Amino acid sequence: MLRAGNSPRLLHIHLGSRIEHTSHDAELAGMLLGMHLINTEKQGNTTFALGVDSQTAIKAFNSMIRPGHHLAEESIRIAMLNKQKNRNAYRLTLRWTAGHEGLEGNELADKEAKRAAEGLTTDKALLPSYFRKPLLINSAAVKIPNEKCVDTTPRGGS
Repeated sequence: MLRAGNSPRLLHIHLGSRIEHTSHDAELAGMLLGMHLINTEKQGNTTFALGVDSQTAIKAFNSMIRPGHHLAEESIRIAMLNKQKNRNAYRLTLRWTAGHEGLEGNELADKEAKRAAEGLTTDKALLPSYFRKPLLINSAAVKIPNEKCVDTTPRGGS
């Protein structure tokens, strides 16, 4: 999360292997982390924009019957909590931008997403409660033929 005059606020979640999760899941998880950061803002900001480079992820908010829908549902739940907390002053814009082109912080977001894909996860106490328990496995990821799917889960250590 970028705010004028402040350091970026960052959260990371490693979903697991490509055998269990898709890039669509990662996009939705990123959106959920963004919603959570908005929800935990202490200052009086009530207008937010969430930049997303996946039209499919944005469309998931209109169609809750596809794989990964549980992540979109949780994002909507948090957005509604923000709305209740801030009454009518709360405004959230989901903004599609091809490849995050022209969005401030894009390079930082890409770098941090890569770190999460490599296994970095923020302390669970700082994550949305939804990420403090095991995630549902995406049935679409399970159906991808093994030769098209490389498991990139880090090995060793804890």
